[in-house]
Amino acid sequence: VACLSSRMVAAPPWATLVPFRKVDADPNKSYDLEEKCGPWMIMAASFVGAAAEEQSHDLVLELRQKQHLEAYTFRRTYDFTKPTEGLGYNRFGGPRRMRYMTNSKFEEIAVLVGNFASVDDPRVEKVLETLKYARPDSLDPNKRKESTQRLAGLRQLYDMVSTSPAEKTKGPMGSAFVTRNPLLPEEL
Repeated sequence: VACLSSRMVAAPPWATLVPFRKVDADPNKSYDLEEKCGPWMIMAASFVGAAAEEQSHDLVLELRQKQHLEAYTFRRTYDFTKPTEGLGYNRFGGPRRMRYMTNSKFEEIAVLVGNFASVDDPRVEKVLETLKYARPDSLDPNKRKESTQRLAGLRQLYDMVSTSPAEKTKGPMGSAFVTRNPLLPEEL
């Protein structure tokens, strides 16, 4: 998968007349995030559980096919089973050792969209707004018997009690936000 930013490759003058870009969307391919994919991305959704792989892949394909957006998956494992160093000192003057309340280990798969060369890229806000109000079939609770999208139940509850009309019209990716490519070093 080639991730080339718009500033790295000069587009021909006629390219601005084309209403949409061709984005690869092969159902037999996986679109894993790579370092060469733009330094700025939009975190659209994340999944945990047995069907996380399938649901994240379905969302990536749908965003690529229907929205013509460069979408990728990114995996990260979280391990809360081991003790960690807390703030302060123990009674012997050593570092304070603490345990997490959850005591669990899990893998999360995030769906990241974009390939933006800069956070100031004019496409960032437009794509972010599109994602926040999109209602992809792959995240439709009426079309899937179970969702592994993180905090989906909490979002449904929030929608039911929210009095803000703008918040009520947001879709399942309504909490999408701009972030850096997590594979790049922090000092860039």
